[in-house]
Amino acid sequence: MDTIILGQIQSGRCRVDDQCIIMLNRKCVEITNIYLDNTETDVGVYGENFRLKLKVIHKSEILVGSILCDAEHEPRGVGSVFDAKIFMFERTSTICAGYSAILDIHEAVVQVKVIELIRLTDEETGATIKEDPKFMKQIKYL
Repeated sequence: MDTIILGQIQSGRCRVDDQCIIMLNRKCVEITNIYLDNTETDVGVYGENFRLKLKVIHKSEILVGSILCDAEHEPRGVGSVFDAKIFMFERTSTICAGYSAILDIHEAVVQVKVIELIRLTDEETGATIKEDPKFMKQIKYL
């Protein structure tokens, strides 16, 4: 029931026999092999692309966009509400509370819904244009 996953180490390092947790579903796994450039190694470090062989997990238990975390340190919780900075590029419709969009982060692609707009900000200066706006739309410059 071993499974091989592909990815990039974003911080820290991983070693053979490390105990890890796959977030979003908090499944505990053990790293049995590490492959870098088709060569087996004992350690993978920050910035490298890798393949990891995980013990006692089936590939159906790994969700798209999952993150492998060290089991020794309590991983952060999974959030469902977050603040995001929205840039409008060639958009004709207006965005307001209730607007649905697709959020694409790395491998994860999910549908999201705007709950509220916090502020409008000038892109060049960073100055706040309006607090708690009801909607936002693209401004066309002549």
